[in-house]
Amino acid sequence: MAQEIAHGGHVYGLLFERDVTGEPPELRARTEAALLERDPSGVRAGAVELLPDSVSPRLRSLLRGLLASSRDGRWHGHQVQHWVQGEHVPDRYDLPRDARLFWWGRRAFTVPEAAEFFLQPDYAFDGQRQFFPTRADEPTMRGFLAEIPALRAEHERVEQILGYVESFAWQTLPLNARRAAIATVAWRALAPAGYAAAPAVQRWRLDAAGLQEMFSDAPPAEALAFARVLSTGPYRRAVEALDAAAGRVLALLAGAGMEALQDAAARGWIAATDDQAQARLLWFAFEPDKDLAARRDRLRGAYATAADPALAELLAKDKPSRPELMLLAFAGEHAREFGFVTHAEWNARRATELTRRADQLRAAIFWQRTARVLAAAPGLLGRWPAFLAVWAAPIVLAAAARAWLWAGALAALALGLRWIARAGLNGLLADHAREVPPWTWRDGPARATRAARESREALEPAQRANPVAAFAAVCDEIRALNLKTAPVPAPPSRLTGFWLASLVANAVPVAFCVLPWLGVDFAPRPPAPVLVRHAPVRSPEDMTAPKDGALYEIFDDGFGRRRRGPLRAWDVAPEAPQAVSVLRVNPASAAQRAYARVGAELLLEPYPRKDLKVTIAVPVPAQGEWAVVLYDTDDRELADRRTFFLREAPAEKRWYWLGNRRVVYLGPPPRLPELQKTLAPP
Repeated sequence: MAQEIAHGGHVYGLLFERDVTGEPPELRARTEAALLERDPSGVRAGAVELLPDSVSPRLRSLLRGLLASSRDGRWHGHQVQHWVQGEHVPDRYDLPRDARLFWWGRRAFTVPEAAEFFLQPDYAFDGQRQFFPTRADEPTMRGFLAEIPALRAEHERVEQILGYVESFAWQTLPLNARRAAIATVAWRALAPAGYAAAPAVQRWRLDAAGLQEMFSDAPPAEALAFARVLSTGPYRRAVEALDAAAGRVLALLAGAGMEALQDAAARGWIAATDDQAQARLLWFAFEPDKDLAARRDRLRGAYATAADPALAELLAKDKPSRPELMLLAFAGEHAREFGFVTHAEWNARRATELTRRADQLRAAIFWQRTARVLAAAPGLLGRWPAFLAVWAAPIVLAAAARAWLWAGALAALALGLRWIARAGLNGLLADHAREVPPWTWRDGPARATRAARESREALEPAQRANPVAAFAAVCDEIRALNLKTAPVPAPPSRLTGFWLASLVANAVPVAFCVLPWLGVDFAPRPPAPVLVRHAPVRSPEDMTAPKDGALYEIFDDGFGRRRRGPLRAWDVAPEAPQAVSVLRVNPASAAQRAYARVGAELLLEPYPRKDLKVTIAVPVPAQGEWAVVLYDTDDRELADRRTFFLREAPAEKRWYWLGNRRVVYLGPPPRLPELQKTLAPP
C-alpha cells in the first residue's frame, strides 16, 4: 500500500511497464521471479529503488526497513517506534533474501556488526556472555554460528579461539578473567576488515588509557587478575595477530610492568598481599615516557636522596630504564613511607656528616703535629726523666758556679714552660679532641704518639696518606653547602706557640751548658773587693804591731799558729775596671790550674790574708800567648776553671772586667819559671 501511494500505482506496473490491475496470467511467472529477486532487472522484492526522487528520505528509510528481503532484517514494532520518534534506525534492505541476522535485545546484527557492537567497552561484558552464557537456554552468538551452515568458517575459527580458556598454561589464572580476555579475541576475529577501534576486555579498552582506567577503577584484585591474563605470551601473540596496536600495549604490560612489579616485590617495596599498591604500580606502565621523566625530575627537584640505598641509587641515576622510572613514580607518591629526604634535610645531614669527618681529620692532624713537636722537645712536655735530664745540667752548672739566681731562674723557667705548655695543650684538646681526658703532668710524647696512631687508623684508607688534603676537600664540600647552621671548621692548629716554646726549652739548657766555655760567665758579680790599706790590731792573738810600725799576722798554716810578716797593706788603688780584649776561652789544663794556684799564693804572700776579698788574674804558660786564670782570694781557690787568652799583656796593679768579674792583675808571680817557657821539669 505504501508503495502504491508513493508510486501512484502498483509497483509492478512500473517494473513491467504495463497495466497489471487485472493480474494477467502471463505475468504470474515474472511476478514470482521478482518476489524471489530473480528478475533480470535486479530490482529487490520491495522495489524501493523504483521510488521517484520526489519521495522524502524519511519515507524512503521507512520503506527500506519494512520491505527488506531478509526476514531477520525487517523492522519490528520498536524500530518503527524509534523511526516515529525521529531517531535514525539502520535498515537491512540491501541484505540478500536468505541472509540471517543475530537478534539481541530487540536488535538484529550481522556477524561483523555484532563484533563491532560487543567490542565496545559498554557491551563487552554482554559480549562475553555470547560465548560463555550463564543460562543454558540463552540465545548466544556461539549457538547462532553453529546453526548457520553459511557461517561454518567463522564458527570453527571462534571455537578454536575459545578453546584457549582451558589450556594448561592458563589453569592457575582466574576463570572469569580468562573468559573475558578470550571473548575479546573471538569478537576481534569476527570484526570486519579495517576495524580500527581498540578491542575491550569487559569494560576496558586494550589501549593505554583503557588499561590505566582498569587499574584505577576496578577492584585491585580483579585488575591484577586481568593483568596476569593479558600479559601471558600466547594471549599477547593472539591479540597482536589481530590488532598490532593492542599487542604493543600488552607488550608494555608484560615487559616493563611485570618487571617493575617483580623488582618492587624483590626489594620489599610492595607486599605480595598489597593488591592496591601492585595495581597502582602497573598503572604507570602505560604512562608516556616524557610524563615518567617529568615525574622523576619533579621528584629529584623535591628530594635529594632516599633512606633505601637502592632507591637512592635509582633517584641519582642519569638514564633510568622504563621499569625504574615506574618505580620512582610509584615511590614518589609515597615519599614519606619510602624515606625520601628533602634537599634541606639532606644538606643538614650531609653537613653533619662532613663536620664529623672534618673533626675526625682535624683531630688526626692535630695529634700528628703534637706528636712531632713533643718528640722534638723533651725539655717541654717530655717524660719526667727526660725533662729532668735536659734541665738538670744547666741548673747544676749554675749551682756549681754559685750563680744561685740563675739556677733558680732556670728551675722556674723549666717548670713554668711545662705548666704553660700543659695548659695550652689542654686548651687545644678542648678544641680538637673534646672526648679525650685532659693532659696531666704524668703524660708525655708516648701518649701523643699513641693518639696519633689511633686517630690515623680511624680514618678512611684514602684519607690516611694525606689527611691535610682530605681535610681541605671536606671543608670545600661544607663550604659548597652554604648553610648558616654548618660553619666551616677551623683548620687544625699548627702549634706555632709550642714550637717556639720547644725552641726555648731546647736552646736555654744548651746555651747555659755551652756559653760558659765560650767566655760567658753567668756567675753573679761579687761585691766590691775589700781592700787592706793598713792592718789595725784586732786582737792580741791574731795581730801584733811592733814598735817599728811593721805589720804582722798570726796565721795557722797547719803546723801551728805562727806570725807572718812583716806584711804591707794593699797597695792597688781602687778605680773603674777597664775592658780587656779576650781572644778565646778554653778549659784550663791541670798544669795551668796548678800554676795558677801556686802563682796566686806567691802574689798574695806580701799581703795580709784577713779582709782581702778580691779576684786576681794569674798569668799561666800558654805557648807564646798571654793567658790568665782567675783566683778568688776569699775562698783561696780558683774562681773559674777556664783559661782566658788575651790579645796583649795587661798592666800590673790595674783593675779589669774579665769573665763577668772585677779582677786585678798583680803581675807575674815571683820565684816561678818564666811564663813563656814550659812547665816541664828541666
